[in-house]
Amino acid sequence: MDYWVADLTNRTVWVHREPSRRGYFEVTQHQLGETISPLGALEVAIAVADLLPRPAAATPTPLPSE
Repeated sequence: MDYWVADLTNRTVWVHREPSRRGYFEVTQHQLGETISPLGALEVAIAVADLLPRPAAATPTPLPSE
């Protein structure tokens, strides 16, 4: 069993695996540019970037009116 947590602030995904009474035996952090495979489908690679929202585009500052 695995449990994934999207950290939107740091734009990473935490993967928790092998649950126990004391927590998870394996906890890994994945960055943009990496892929993750769920335990139930190890042949599938999911890009971290596909799990996170796209960053908002910068809004241009309006020029002062004359």
